[in-house]
Amino acid sequence: MQLTTSVLGGKIDATPVRTSVPLHVRRAILRALAVEPSQRFESMDAMLAALAPTDRRRRTIFGALAVAGVAATVAGGIVWAQVKPPGCEGADRHLVGVWDEATKERARQAFLETGQPYAARAAETATAALDEYAATWVAMRREVCEASLVHHEQSPLLLDRRMACLDRHLDQLQATAALFSEADREVVQRAAVAVEGLPDLKACADAEQLMQGNGRSLASREEVARLEGILAHAVAKRHAAKYAAAQGLAERALQEGRASGAPAIEARALITLGQIAADQGRFEQAVELHTRAIAAAEAGGVDPLRGQAMAELGLVLGGLQQRHAEGERLLQLAAATDLRVGAGPIEQARRDISLGIVRTARGEHEGARQTLLAAVEVLRAAPASSRLLLIAAFNALGSLEDKRGRAEAARRYFGDALALAEDRLGPDHPDVASVLNNIGVLEWRAGRAEQAIAALERALDIRVRTLGPDHPESATSRMNLGNALLDVEQYERASGFYEQAVAALRRLPGSDRDLIDTLYNLAICHHMREDFAAAAPIFEEALRRGQAIFGPDDAELAYPLHGLGVALVELGRLDEARPLLERALAIRTRKDVRPVDLGELRFALARAVVARDRPRALKLASEARTDYAGDHADAEVSRVDAWLLAHVER
Repeated sequence: MQLTTSVLGGKIDATPVRTSVPLHVRRAILRALAVEPSQRFESMDAMLAALAPTDRRRRTIFGALAVAGVAATVAGGIVWAQVKPPGCEGADRHLVGVWDEATKERARQAFLETGQPYAARAAETATAALDEYAATWVAMRREVCEASLVHHEQSPLLLDRRMACLDRHLDQLQATAALFSEADREVVQRAAVAVEGLPDLKACADAEQLMQGNGRSLASREEVARLEGILAHAVAKRHAAKYAAAQGLAERALQEGRASGAPAIEARALITLGQIAADQGRFEQAVELHTRAIAAAEAGGVDPLRGQAMAELGLVLGGLQQRHAEGERLLQLAAATDLRVGAGPIEQARRDISLGIVRTARGEHEGARQTLLAAVEVLRAAPASSRLLLIAAFNALGSLEDKRGRAEAARRYFGDALALAEDRLGPDHPDVASVLNNIGVLEWRAGRAEQAIAALERALDIRVRTLGPDHPESATSRMNLGNALLDVEQYERASGFYEQAVAALRRLPGSDRDLIDTLYNLAICHHMREDFAAAAPIFEEALRRGQAIFGPDDAELAYPLHGLGVALVELGRLDEARPLLERALAIRTRKDVRPVDLGELRFALARAVVARDRPRALKLASEARTDYAGDHADAEVSRVDAWLLAHVER
């Protein structure tokens, strides 16, 4: 719309500073765009002749005068010059300083200097992906140029919009390349994410979508381009987990975009800020930001961004906040918007993965499976740069099959994800560790302790070496490995991993629930080794933290109440144990509990109350014996029998 207004008003923008368009070509284009018909070329042949390079015209004339016999060859040369206008050649000059040999070498060196074991593989993969992206960009720019100057297939307005689209994508390529040139450990770790985050160039070939406009913007093209450059760097920083820098850039773009009257910039900035908030676990803020992004896109008439914002909000609500129905509804609306605006298949596959995750969480297992399989089918045929999405789809399918109790199918999908992650990222990448962690948890749940421990040990080794011992994901690996070892009664090894996880979790904000679980499991290790003096204060801390989060009567409190009460009985501190065990029993008899656990609780309470209420103590002990017998806990049955015999005879 802006270009149309300019042309009809006779307004011509100044020549860009960084242009290599020859003067005679610019003059010819300006004459062709003249408002008054009398000022334009009298014919297309006249315009093409003016576009031909002056030095070639001179050589052609000279050749015709000197050797008449080469007239046909010379004429062919003139036609060749018309078919390949000079302005459409050399599009790769735009890559100088953006993604050229010097930039590649700086990036490669920066990757290697991090010392990460997978840095060389990451540099190779990232370079190949950016090479492919840059080559596609150059080819598309040449195609856009020839569509106007050679084939005359597009209007000046469409040319303008396609070029603006390509400029935005070049900004994102430049921002990503700049990030790689200053790479640190986090950038190397997330290089594949940054590459896959590059916008799809196919959008710049979608004439129908481009002609729908970029929203009702009051900002100048130059101002919009400047703000898009800022946002490109914000997106690149976010992909590398540089959240503080990314947030600062996105907030700047938001403020300046709003002040300039650029709704598309405002919507993009809000989406980016919402993604950053979700990445950092600030889910309520993410909901608010994505909701504002939907409103900004709606007000500006920018449908593709409205669809993206709805999809982001749907994933936060349905996948992260357990508001499944709301999330699924928004993702379905986003998918419908994608179809209407002509979003590419990769973007639609991204929506399907999100929808599959939400449907899995909602319990719609068959619908989730079909949605995820559709995404996999699209992504298998997609370029190699989209392989991370395929890893995500396999992971989601593995989790789905695990929830359905189909361990073999889950094992197969996790195996596919692992093989692809190792191929794309190298065997020592943290994303490989994430898949291994999923495999370890699956095997643990399936009772395959040896396989679980092997996968979890490898995951922990990768995470400690690449992320550091105090990283949250290293703590997660230690917690899971401790669980697997606890199940096979390797209490001493398990307690070591739990202690390391507790130390890390104490320093991590927002980790209270994980800390409570880990403290409880650590105390259980001491309990099983009959070190009740060590177990009691750990159970006590877990109980105190649990009451602060869940309240005094939540079912989750039964675990630390039970553990602490039993430990205190074993230590002879009966007065302290009684109220804890009473509370635990009241909670545990409201829900299904393993008989052996209920038996331990009743027997501990029997010993705690026997001095005050012998009949009740005998009844509790008899019930405990039944519980133990039901779980074939013969040693515990014998222990209760001995206690009953001693107290019945009194």
